[in-house]
Order: sequence, then structure tokens, then C-alpha cells
Amino acid sequence: MEQYITIIGSRTTPPAILELMRQYAEISYKQGFIIRSGGAAGADHIVTKYVPAPYREIYIPWNDFNGLRHNGTDIFLWTKSPKKVNATATAIECYHNKEFLKPSHKALHSRNMMQIFGFNMDVNEKSEAVICWTPNGELIGGTRSAIVAANKVDIPVYNLGDITTLKVIIQSIRDLKEE
Repeated sequence: MEQYITIIGSRTTPPAILELMRQYAEISYKQGFIIRSGGAAGADHIVTKYVPAPYREIYIPWNDFNGLRHNGTDIFLWTKSPKKVNATATAIECYHNKEFLKPSHKALHSRNMMQIFGFNMDVNEKSEAVICWTPNGELIGGTRSAIVAANKVDIPVYNLGDITTLKVIIQSIRDLKEE
């Protein structure tokens, strides 16, 4: 059975945090994890750029999102999922305003759910952990809906915007590199 880790975050993730995410992603995929993300700039881009295709799942809201297109092997368009209705319902449940202002918001937040539960929106295929960054570890932006979804099913969330969590992840990376 496959194991998954989600790496996501703000488009404004600081360079030092992006480097930690890159290291964490590299260690994780070399241990056999599939890394999930969303193809956005910033934190998501780490997975797109540094994780090889067999070890990643990139979920995009529409074709040509940041130059990415659905290919069905490692880049997935949320509207192609047989469970896209479930993704949208879960996104609405997790979104703080309870309604989407534009169709593009619906697409972005629906694809966020697949970053947690996979293309088939199956709780049995949920990620083992979420590594993310938001300013000061706050529940904001698109990352917020993914964090809320993860919390609902008891997936550990490690927000590197929180200094205590950041220190734990830095030590974890050091320990894993020494193994």
C-alpha cells in the first residue's frame, strides 16, 4: 500500500523554508513516500521541481496552471476525478466563508482536498502528514482549507510558520540525514 505526504504552503514561503521542504521531500520520496502538492508557486513548486514523476502527485485546478497539464500519471486535473463532487463538497465544508466567490476559487479549493485524499478522494489513501508553511503558522489562504481537511481526519500537520514546529522538523531532517 502506498504512503503519502503532502507538502504545500503559501506562494510567499521564505527561501530557507523552501530549502527545508526540498530536503524533507527528498528524504521522504527516497524512503518510498509519494509526495502530493498543488503546482502553485512557492511551497508547491518544491514538489513540482525536485520530486521525480514516479514519486509525486500534483493536483491542478485547470490545465496550464503554472504551465502544468493533466497527464494522468503524476499531474492530475481535479475535474477528471470520478469523485470531483466529493472534493468540492469537502472544500466547501472546510472553507471559512462557506461559499466560493468565483469558479476559480472552487477549483483551487477542490484540488486542495485531493492534495490530502488523492485523486479518488479516498480516506484510506489519505496523506500520512502535511508539511506546510503559512505566515506565523496561521490558518490562512488556500493552505487553510487543506489544513482543516487534514485536521478533520487526524492527519498530523507540521506548519513551519510555527517556530516550535520548525525546530522539530529541522531536527528531524538532521536525524534522517545521519541514518
